[in-house]
Amino acid sequence: MRPVRELLPLPRLHVDRLGASGARRLGGGAVLAARLCATGRRHGDTAALARSREWIDAILATQQSDGFFGPRSLRTSLNGGPDFWPFLPLLQALRTHEEFTHDERVVPFLVRFLRFMNAQGPGAFDTSWISYRWGDGLDIAVWLYRRTGEPFLLELAAKMHTYGADWTGATPTRHNVNIAQGFREPAQYGQIAGSDELTRATYRAYDGVMHAYGQFPGGGMAGDENYRPGFGDPRQGFETCGIVEFMASHELLTRITGDPVWADRCEDLAFNMLPASLDPRGRSIHYITSANSVDLDNRTKTQGQFQNGFAMQAFHPGVDQYRCCPHNYGMGWPYFTEELWLSSPDGGLAAAMYAPSRVRAQVAGGTTVTVTEDTGYPSPRPSPSPCPPRARCASRCGCACPDGAGGPNCASTDASRARPTVPPGPRWTAPGTTATW
Repeated sequence: MRPVRELLPLPRLHVDRLGASGARRLGGGAVLAARLCATGRRHGDTAALARSREWIDAILATQQSDGFFGPRSLRTSLNGGPDFWPFLPLLQALRTHEEFTHDERVVPFLVRFLRFMNAQGPGAFDTSWISYRWGDGLDIAVWLYRRTGEPFLLELAAKMHTYGADWTGATPTRHNVNIAQGFREPAQYGQIAGSDELTRATYRAYDGVMHAYGQFPGGGMAGDENYRPGFGDPRQGFETCGIVEFMASHELLTRITGDPVWADRCEDLAFNMLPASLDPRGRSIHYITSANSVDLDNRTKTQGQFQNGFAMQAFHPGVDQYRCCPHNYGMGWPYFTEELWLSSPDGGLAAAMYAPSRVRAQVAGGTTVTVTEDTGYPSPRPSPSPCPPRARCASRCGCACPDGAGGPNCASTDASRARPTVPPGPRWTAPGTTATW
């Protein structure tokens, strides 16, 4: 296996001296650094880890006395105030770094920066890209609150929810990536507010868009660049950024709702649209991937098939063409891998999604266990186990799961295939998810 540093090359730069393009370069480079850290650690690639650490060190060194960090131009880049959108992917990158390395600098660094964020007025929350994407900010705020117990983080979370776009009613944006990231925000804030209605709002937001624009296989929506009335058939496509962000949202919702339907939806994208959006080596991408991708030349399509006036289905290498997507697609598989196994409330392990993997974890009673998963999933390949771990019952299987969380009977091939008995929750999607593998 070649070193992962070949897959995620990083430019060298001085983080605090970035100019007008600093937002994109800071966020993109730091996300690549975090993915390099995560993948390098799994493969024991010391060179990749050192390169990632070089970036993290440079970023941490830019923090100023009021908590702000990064390119100075971002202090005033959004209507005279700070533009927080470029920081959100970077905050997630720093979290990943901390979780892998236990770097003691990261948590205090984040506390200082989020204090700076909390000191800003409504204009820093309700404008531009950031207003639709505060779900990413909530994810960090909740994670940091659980680490520190800092009360101001709950106040900040309330500002994100109150001033950000309202995802509880009509869809506030037609942009596919905004939707892929934003629709989960009510359920995320519902964790803090203790509101089942907010969780239900996320289900409604998903259903509303997918009913009209998700009517093709692979788990995506017709978002190229925005969804458009009259353009919802399989000729349309889904942006690579949208694929990865939709997967990340489904993974997060699997954790916070416990509803396996979100894991089903994530796998639908992971095993269909994501592989089709990349070349086999992961070095070239489509801007748009369609269910019917039969003509992938470098030509603009006719009859208004896609919204943008450039060749959206051609494979382009590097980061010089489809400028935003190369930063996102590198997160797809690492995030998916990180979410395969989750801790359960009773101190055990839950197989949330399925892929060949090995997890080593401390479970109830302080026991350290290692679980190796050898599977050909989603292709059927029975693999009896001497122990009864919990496993998600994929809705496409239609299998009987007596406890609602999976178990020994979850691999049943009985012809009757009864609908799973499910735990109480906001809603449960019946078996029959479209699958194309």
